[in-house]
Amino acid sequence: MFYVGIDFGGTNIKAGAINENGRIICKGMIKTEKSKTYRETVNDIVELIKGLFKTSGLDLSEIASIGMGVPGTCDSKRGLILLAENIGYEYVPMADEIKKYFDVPVYITNDANCAAYGEYSKMDDKADDVVFVTLGTGIGGGIILNGKIFEGKNGTAGEIGHIPIEKNGEKCNCGMTGCWERYASVSALVRMTERYAQEHPGSGVAKKIEFDGAVSGKTAFSLAKEGDEGGRVIVSEWIKNLSQGIITVINMLQPEYIIIGGGISREGDYILNPLLEEIKKDTYYNSIENKTKIITAKLFNDAGFVGAALLGKGEID
Repeated sequence: MFYVGIDFGGTNIKAGAINENGRIICKGMIKTEKSKTYRETVNDIVELIKGLFKTSGLDLSEIASIGMGVPGTCDSKRGLILLAENIGYEYVPMADEIKKYFDVPVYITNDANCAAYGEYSKMDDKADDVVFVTLGTGIGGGIILNGKIFEGKNGTAGEIGHIPIEKNGEKCNCGMTGCWERYASVSALVRMTERYAQEHPGSGVAKKIEFDGAVSGKTAFSLAKEGDEGGRVIVSEWIKNLSQGIITVINMLQPEYIIIGGGISREGDYILNPLLEEIKKDTYYNSIENKTKIITAKLFNDAGFVGAALLGKGEID
């Protein structure tokens, strides 16, 4: 039997299937078209799954369950997307819609939970308590306690991007000010890079942005690796911002591991080493005997659909 996972994002929809051992059998991706109704989008997802199975020589009758992660609040028990602002959905009966095409159990949950569980499944050292921190447009969090996803009473636990770290700080999209993701997301890193270039027009940062014609989360890191002073300053400030939220998560939950995910996590030790140096400055952290280990993700862009498939599988096992 095979277990299908869907990672429904604001930009792309990724889908794939895993076997009984959790190995990826097939995967694919389509663009998220926000102008479409949810029923039209479900049809696109169904066609994606059918195409993947056909190309891989698999039979649709071998699908045992389907899991889906969405960027928003869900009612997993009823299979509802309660609110997903990035894709414009509110009170969408997603599980029931998918069941119209596949007569199998369908499990819906938050995308960060799926990514967290996907990464958790690939850990060499099986821990009970893990927090997954995904860095992207914002900062998402997935919490695993005692080996299980912790969703909280309303299914929204893990919104760590909105931990306040600056009392009178920048206004966040959530309406509050000083949220962690305003300072430590990849979007924040991009803004910091752009700001530095504007304030230092003759710098290496400004020249690189002009040459590349664009700025991304990689811009400052690539410059820092080359020894550029501006790049080092930006990365250092961003790492300090990142450490503030990480320290809060450690002090609050004491997880065995924190996994840093998102595309920027490919920077590996260029993030981890300075991040650990900042965290070591925290007195409480230093007083703990069994310290939280911080690692980067392994599955990267596959974590979401793999975790969704595994969570769907778990519902029927």
